[in-house]
Amino acid sequence: MKNKVFLLWTFVVFLCGCSKPVVYNLQYDFVLGEVVRPAEATELLGEQKMSTTEEEDYTYIFEDGMIKILWLPSVAMFEFLLENKTNSPIKIIWNEAAYVCEKGDSHKIIHAGVKYSQRNRHQMPSAIEPKSRLKDFVYPADYMSFVDEGWVEKPLWSGNWEGKPLLPTSQKGGDPQEFLNSAKSSIGRTIQVLLPIRVEDVTYDYTFIFRVRDVNLWEEK
Repeated sequence: MKNKVFLLWTFVVFLCGCSKPVVYNLQYDFVLGEVVRPAEATELLGEQKMSTTEEEDYTYIFEDGMIKILWLPSVAMFEFLLENKTNSPIKIIWNEAAYVCEKGDSHKIIHAGVKYSQRNRHQMPSAIEPKSRLKDFVYPADYMSFVDEGWVEKPLWSGNWEGKPLLPTSQKGGDPQEFLNSAKSSIGRTIQVLLPIRVEDVTYDYTFIFRVRDVNLWEEK
């Protein structure tokens, strides 16, 4: 009898060890709500246009007399494709750029070509020649961390450098409705990306204001 009980208990422990917690994931819907430019430069920069787009898999487009920029916002990073519409070279001044999270905190930006280990160092401007385009992304530098091993919440890059999501995206086990309700508190909040763009020694600060429009939950199979 004791042997049977022992075997049954061993079997139960084995089943518990084999079962994996359910992973719940969140999907956020962002909308580009507003773009702020220097008021004194409105006449020089020209009329601004903003709309949705499906061009090259981006979702939003902004355009004025100096630039055309396509955006793909996500919890992984904010990707963009920037076109210089002028007849002069323009530069993105990365050291003055910023990411303002949904809590209102400002963060230094990391972008393509910057090593994660050098994310807090001086960043050279990105030059865009006349009538040319630059494909890049923005991501808060202090969201990067070094991990050795263990379960990582949806790492954005492979290797030992982990880039955490811009907003909570995954939970192992727990109450899915509570997780979703907590995430829904972000609806209506804004995320801002400040891109200082210099042309002919004059810098124009463009602030792209994105709003969280909705959040949905799905269970990972």
